Amino acid sequence: DLDPERRYLAWNAFFSEEEKQRLYRGDATGFPASADLMLPHFRRAAHRPFPDQAMYVDVKSYLPGDPLFLSDRMTMANSLEARVPFVDPRVM
Repeated sequence: DLDPERRYLAWNAFFSEEEKQRLYRGDATGFPASADLMLPHFRRAAHRPFPDQAMYVDVKSYLPGDPLFLSDRMTMANSLEARVPFVDPRVM
């Protein structure tokens, strides 16, 4: 019964917000919910079809901090030059 944005965020989350609250020690009210962080990105792309919105959210949140960073570190550590072709702005 969730809207598409929250359904997408729930599908990509490992823990639900309720599970996170149970796992935190002490007062966890200072941690923003993932929806609070991601919904502004969805709003910026609201004029686009939903798949484009989801890709925009990934480009703004997930990709820079995890797979792109890790692929760069792993290849550089082994003297390899790698490219991530589907993240080229012209392709996106």
